Amino acid sequence: MEFQAELRVYEPLSRFDDRVATHIARATPRDRDAVEAASAQRAEARNYARELNPFPRPELPELVRVLRFRVPAKDRPNNSPTQVGGPHDGAVAGHSEFFCPEELALRSEMAATRLERDLQNDHLYWMMVPERTREKNVARLITGDGPVRLPQDHHERPVHTRAAVWGIPLAWFTLFGDDARSRTETQLSTEFPDQVVTGTHPHTGAFTARRITRLTLAQERARRAAATVSLHAPDWEVLEDLTGLVTWLESFHPDAYLELDYGGLARFVWPDDSVFDVATALEALEQGDAPTAMIANQRLVRRWITVRQRGRAS
Repeated sequence: MEFQAELRVYEPLSRFDDRVATHIARATPRDRDAVEAASAQRAEARNYARELNPFPRPELPELVRVLRFRVPAKDRPNNSPTQVGGPHDGAVAGHSEFFCPEELALRSEMAATRLERDLQNDHLYWMMVPERTREKNVARLITGDGPVRLPQDHHERPVHTRAAVWGIPLAWFTLFGDDARSRTETQLSTEFPDQVVTGTHPHTGAFTARRITRLTLAQERARRAAATVSLHAPDWEVLEDLTGLVTWLESFHPDAYLELDYGGLARFVWPDDSVFDVATALEALEQGDAPTAMIANQRLVRRWITVRQRGRAS
């Protein structure tokens, strides 16, 4: 979906089991633009298909996104020029690579389960999620026809991607620093803790923006934000989101990266001061400065309410 933001975790290849790692190794020669274009084209195909089918086509391979960071020579093992983030065919020398499988078949099944629970088998559910197409998607996951199998506890399984439509949850902004370095895709480097990549979507031509940070930093920020809100504003609804984020982030390898992709929402808010506003509000709460915290929160609300209004009008 074009106006959807995604929060993604990228892990080293060694974190995945052999089956998934083999799939990733085959998929990663595709560059980022090729993956984004393919993802957008597949989404359009699902939206305009004659038969309603919210699930990915089983014959299409799962997509894998890659983050490649240049590693300064002084930080490479034995000053080796080789790739250090999980070697495989197509790895780039002097770089560290991290991977985020799209897991769309699994994520769509988990979403269908939540929707079924919320609607309690209402006829509206079966109109949106045809039983036959869902059965095919589940069969694909059970038989393992793809990089992700359906585990017994799949409803609790942490997926690598979280999505939000026509807005970005406030809690997500607590995970990033407001002093990020502006880089291009090829300039990403492990020496910078927070980085921002902007550009143009290869399929839609729309402006794009992504925030990137180390997972360990995101965990620290989420824990501190949760503690601050718990102590100074326990009734603030963001607290539940923060505690959920902490649990989610802790389920991944510490040597990983986190990315916030604004998707089509970037055109409405960029340059975006939401990370700064959230940091300001949290710092003000810690200092007992309620007026400043309220002003920062109001700035944040005004910015994103106009985006949500677009979603309701569309």
